[in-house]
Amino acid sequence: MTENTIYKNYLYISKKKFVLSILQPENFKKIYEEEIFFENNLSIIEFDKLDYFLEKKIYKVEKKIGSFIKDISIIYESPDIFSIDVSIKNNNNGNFLNNASLSRPLLDAREAFLQSLGDNRIIHMFIKNYKVDKKDYSCLPKNLKCEYFSLDIRFICIPYYMIKVLEDRMKKFQISIDKILSSNYLKSFFNDSEKDLFFWALRIDNGYNENEVKFNKKTQKNKGFFEKFFNFFS
Repeated sequence: MTENTIYKNYLYISKKKFVLSILQPENFKKIYEEEIFFENNLSIIEFDKLDYFLEKKIYKVEKKIGSFIKDISIIYESPDIFSIDVSIKNNNNGNFLNNASLSRPLLDAREAFLQSLGDNRIIHMFIKNYKVDKKDYSCLPKNLKCEYFSLDIRFICIPYYMIKVLEDRMKKFQISIDKILSSNYLKSFFNDSEKDLFFWALRIDNGYNENEVKFNKKTQKNKGFFEKFFNFFS
């Protein structure tokens, strides 16, 4: 078998069920999906049952797709995940409001938030509202000059110890965690025609929410300041 390079791998974890789903990104096609439900109302996630579930399914799915699962994105549903809203205001001096205008305030907001976050980690950061010279916008306005703007930002976070629990579980199967996604965040995009967590996870991964801020782990040469720090409005 070869390493998995053409699929997106997702694992949904909650008290009620576990779901392993493999998607083909280019056509949003599900290649494989297995789930296990728990009839009793569990008060906590039973990770021993997760181990058993993965032991039964990982080899099966690897055989089906003909490649090893080396990394996976976890969709996590738990009270451990929490959100905090902050607002920042910035002087724009009558210049056009654009991505470059936002890069420094967003970076500063993130760094300040991290300093007060304690032993927790950010898994999502997005702009809920733009206030430009006292007028509200749901997305970044185009070709607009302003004196001042403010941003209402939401951070969705998870305790670091829970990340370690999830990482240790995946290491048992030689799988690394690509990212952790909030189940409730994904569900906020549900509509009448699409209520599948895994399709929405793929859409969010592909930049569906234009207000989400994604910080690159590594900077690349020949990129401007904004692109170095953010994968934003792509």
